[in-house]
Amino acid sequence: GSQPYTITPNTNYHVVGVLIDGSPIGPTNTYTFNNVTNGGHTISATFAQDTRILSIQSANPASGVAVLATVDIFAQGAGSTPFTREYNIGTPVTLTAPANASGNVFSEWRLNGALYTTNLTANVTANSNDTLTALYAVPTCGIAVATAYGTPSPAGGTNLYAVGSTVTLSVAGSPITAGATQFVCTGWTGTGNVPGAGAGT
Repeated sequence: GSQPYTITPNTNYHVVGVLIDGSPIGPTNTYTFNNVTNGGHTISATFAQDTRILSIQSANPASGVAVLATVDIFAQGAGSTPFTREYNIGTPVTLTAPANASGNVFSEWRLNGALYTTNLTANVTANSNDTLTALYAVPTCGIAVATAYGTPSPAGGTNLYAVGSTVTLSVAGSPITAGATQFVCTGWTGTGNVPGAGAGT
């Protein structure tokens, strides 16, 4: 007669291999003994935990960013983007990006394209095959513009510029008449990382 067997792994595990009468037949979840005799047969199976792959990438720059990562099943931890790491399913994984890369500043971590965290460190659980991207941006600085009269360019308020940019400021409409008084722009004053004062409009 025949005797079928079904091999059912526990949740989050899979069959790695099966031995029939001591001989390997590869991974399978079913096997049938045909022409069973009194001599008997043996069947044994080995199992392994399911794994998930995390792809660690970067943007601005797209490569060469050194990211710290939890050690995976192959004893691989930190790497330089882009790289992958494979973890047993359910493993908590910590990724830490540097604050600066290729002159740009860290902005955020994205998980499968969506904002995940703005912290340098991202904590995820390896429950699925995911892509995490460390996004970097050109550093900026703010220039606050204010004038009591006329129309400033750039507009009044705080304006953001890439660090190292050259910015020209001016006031249109000088001189300005307000009632019986006429105001003429004769110069400017500044604080912070700009010249303290200057002439011209």
